[in-house]
Amino acid sequence: MSVEKAVKRAVDAFTPGAIIQMHVGSSGDGVVLDADALPLIIDAAQADGYEIIDLRGFLTEEA
Repeated sequence: MSVEKAVKRAVDAFTPGAIIQMHVGSSGDGVVLDADALPLIIDAAQADGYEIIDLRGFLTEEA
């Protein structure tokens, strides 16, 4: 997996209401793919008109 592949995978999953789950981890060589990919994914989502929200806040909002 590379940063580019992680970004493409997330961007390909963009749909209204989508939840993109990421796990911060290292491949053992000091590379943290999710941490490196996240800013690029956020930029792509916002460029496509999506809003980024914190799931914790969404789950605790009253209807």
